[in-house]
Amino acid sequence: MPKDAVLLIPEPEQAGSPPAHGVKPGYYNSKQMLQLLDLHKDDADAIHFIADNPKGIESFSPALPRRRSDYAG
Repeated sequence: MPKDAVLLIPEPEQAGSPPAHGVKPGYYNSKQMLQLLDLHKDDADAIHFIADNPKGIESFSPALPRRRSDYAG
């Protein structure tokens, strides 16, 4: 896992199947995740898939603040 990964989109369960909702599998850092969301902004199902990903931000984001107060510097 890359050090700066905050999101993992898993490979499809069935080998050779297309990626779910057209979301490319792999690790994403925070910048790539925002680009991914922007790329799929017109596809509510893809956004929902990214947001509900069980291996998403909560699993891979020790570097990202989880609370609004964490942003205060």
